[in-house]
Amino acid sequence: MLMLALSASTHAADASAQTRAVTQDPTTGSTQTPSGPADQSRAEPRPVPRYALTIYGGQDAQALFGGPVDLEPVPGHAIVHEQRSVEVGSGAGTLTLHGFPRYLDAAALTTTLSQGRVLSQRFDAEPLRSEILLQRNLGRQVTVEQHLAGELNVLTGELLSAELPLSLRLADGGLISINDYSRIRMPAPATPLSAVPQLRLGVEAAQAGRQTLGLIYATSGLAWRPEYVVRMHPGAACRLDFAAHGRVVNRSGHSFADATLKLIAGEPWQSDSLPAAARGGDHSKASAQAASYRFASTLDLPDGSSQQITLMPEQRGLDCRRELLYAASNASTSSQRVPQTSPGHHGASRSVSHSVGFHLVDDIALPPGRARILIEDGRDGTIEFLAEQPLPGHHPGQRLDVGIGAADGLSGERRMLDLDIDEDDLGLTEKVRIRLDNGTGQDAQVRVREHLWRWRQWRLVDASHGHQPFDDSSIDFLVEVPANASATIDYGVHYRWNRDLR
Repeated sequence: MLMLALSASTHAADASAQTRAVTQDPTTGSTQTPSGPADQSRAEPRPVPRYALTIYGGQDAQALFGGPVDLEPVPGHAIVHEQRSVEVGSGAGTLTLHGFPRYLDAAALTTTLSQGRVLSQRFDAEPLRSEILLQRNLGRQVTVEQHLAGELNVLTGELLSAELPLSLRLADGGLISINDYSRIRMPAPATPLSAVPQLRLGVEAAQAGRQTLGLIYATSGLAWRPEYVVRMHPGAACRLDFAAHGRVVNRSGHSFADATLKLIAGEPWQSDSLPAAARGGDHSKASAQAASYRFASTLDLPDGSSQQITLMPEQRGLDCRRELLYAASNASTSSQRVPQTSPGHHGASRSVSHSVGFHLVDDIALPPGRARILIEDGRDGTIEFLAEQPLPGHHPGQRLDVGIGAADGLSGERRMLDLDIDEDDLGLTEKVRIRLDNGTGQDAQVRVREHLWRWRQWRLVDASHGHQPFDDSSIDFLVEVPANASATIDYGVHYRWNRDLR
């Protein structure tokens, strides 16, 4: 998994978050909330949160970029480091805090006090919908009001059902079913209700005073994805500008102001029963290739926002080379956890495209993303949209290829001729034929890119044409296709894996 990091200095933020300190009287055991003029005279400025966010990307979070989602669980994943200044009483007491994402993962919440102890923690984030309030009042006395024939009908009884039709047990023991009502009056709740997510911490401190509360928690509803822009220059010479952006979306139910960010491409790694060799390959190598992007200032991430941030300075005037490219698919071994032994092939496109190939100036890694290709009209300087396509992940020093449109009169076809799985089930050999057809009336040179997608350990056993590596799991053939004729590539590849992967 490629990793992309972005960092910046941390500043105070979100002064609207509320913190309420409750101290416990050790002699009576009762809780007391500071109030009244005496407390107000000692009031200090409202504590200000500080945020440092690690936001993950991944295909599971793509729904967040289309607007509000009605999904359970909400996609996206982020880790939040937050610091707050809180007032704590001496002895044991309770802190009640607001200003959290609604989708905070309470099971992964870590809290620390700079000069005290956190004894317990409870996170309440359930939205106060009518059906939830009714559910909480099952078995309690409620009053239901109905308007029937212009008159008000009032019924009081024990609530037995929270869904329509409501069921009440009346004082005489009789039961009544209610299909329609105007209003329900419910008794005061045993504990106060909060319309916004709140965190209640049981704390203990040797002396009263202001302390720093550190929080680390995971939340969904936050995600990012890379987006790239390639702008072609006009004229016969092949030159272009390349820009890399990250689109960050926040639908967590909470705003983060002046936040530092770290963006990681891909989903959080989770342990499973597979051995280390099957969990994403050589992690040390991937880590060494990770690219970091730093900002001089922090960013605001309002709830409901979708914004674009610059991942790297735009690279302008890059030399490029125009080619014809045929790639049957963009399949990759980067996300494969086990060898792929099915006869089918990912994609199997027939389109040959016009392509431009180039190298970035900086030796950096880029995660897979979406690329938009623009072209400048040399006559009036206007920018026009040319194409849009997925951009595979880029390793340092690797060539980048982007398609700029289909090549008329050229097509390709990939067929699997044979698939032979070893008797010991520790490998397979695949034989492939690629046919290129040229109906343009002119000779053409086509770069054929084959992604060896079945497993990361492979070797070519036979090939009808010379080839060169493109990356760890792909090879390129340069093939001359005569005018109004065809050309064929035959090759075999042997994949091998360890016994514990099957």
